Amino acid sequence: MRKFDATGLDFGDAPQAFEYYPSSILSLNQLLGGQGVRGGLILQLLADAGHGKTTLALDFIANAQKKGIKDVEVTIGKITRPINAVFVDLERTYDAAYAQRIGVDTSKLLVYKPDFAEQALPQIEALLSKGLQMIVFDSVPAMITKDEFEKDMDDPARMAGSAGVLSRWLIRLVGLVDNAKCLMVFINQYRANISPMARTNKKPYGPYSLRYNSGVIIELVRIKTDEELVTIQATISKSKQGGTGMKCEYIMRQGQGLVPEYDILALALEYGIIRKAGSWYEYNGTKAQGLESCIQVFDLEEIKQQVMKGSKDE
Repeated sequence: MRKFDATGLDFGDAPQAFEYYPSSILSLNQLLGGQGVRGGLILQLLADAGHGKTTLALDFIANAQKKGIKDVEVTIGKITRPINAVFVDLERTYDAAYAQRIGVDTSKLLVYKPDFAEQALPQIEALLSKGLQMIVFDSVPAMITKDEFEKDMDDPARMAGSAGVLSRWLIRLVGLVDNAKCLMVFINQYRANISPMARTNKKPYGPYSLRYNSGVIIELVRIKTDEELVTIQATISKSKQGGTGMKCEYIMRQGQGLVPEYDILALALEYGIIRKAGSWYEYNGTKAQGLESCIQVFDLEEIKQQVMKGSKDE
C-alpha cells in the first residue's frame, strides 16, 4: 500500500496568517483591501516608459523594510551581509541615491545585474528558498535568454525565446513566492499590437502566463504634469484579493518619489476631516492656505490615523 504523504496538505478551516505589503499611498492600499498587496502573490506593475513603475516598486520595498521583513545572509567575495530585498536590474538603471530618497534602506538591498534570464532565475529561486520576502524584477522587456546573449548580431533571432523561459519559470515561481510569503514585483510595459484582429493597439511584453500568474496587476498612467509634480492614475486591472477596475490618483515629485501627503489630504477632504473654502483649508480650528501650507501646518500623522479609521468604518 502506498504511504500517505501530508506534505503540502492543510485543512480548509485552518487559520491563515497573511503578510501584507503596503505602498505609501493610502488610496492605493484601499483599492487593494486596505493593507496593501498580500504576500505570496506576484504583482505586475504595467505602464508605458516614464510613468512611475520603478518609483512605485521602490516605494513597496521601502515600506516593507520599515514594516520589518526577514533578513537573509548573502556572501559576495569575502563579505557576508544581511539583506532583506533584491532589485534585479536588467535595465541597468538602478540609482542608489534615488532609492535612498524614496526611503529604501540600501544597506539591506541586494542589486543584481545578470546578463541573461537563465543566470538570474536560479539565484532568485535560491533566495526565495531562504525565505526572502521582497524581490523587484526590472524589467520584463529587458529580459533576454542565454541563447540570444551569446549570438552574434548577424545571427537570426529566435522569436519569443524569453517568453518561453519566463513561462516555464513562472510555474516554478508561484509556489516558491507563496512559501516565502514574498512580494514578487515584475515591472512591465506595453508594446505595439500588430495583430489585425486586436481590440487594442498595444499589449504587455512577455507571455500571457505572466498575466495568468500575477495575483495583482496595477496599470499606471501619467495624466498630468504641473512643474515638478506629476499626477499618476493607478488602475487595479486584476486582483485576487479584491475588486478590479477601481482607480485612484496620486502625486509623484520628479526626482524625489511619491508624495503621500497630498493623498492623505485628498482623503481627509473626502471624509470631511478637513474643510475647504476657496484656497483655505481648516483642521481642528487651524487654517492654512494651499496644500503645501497644509503639509507644513497640520498634524498629518494624526489626520492619517483618522483617515485610516474612517476607511475601516465604511
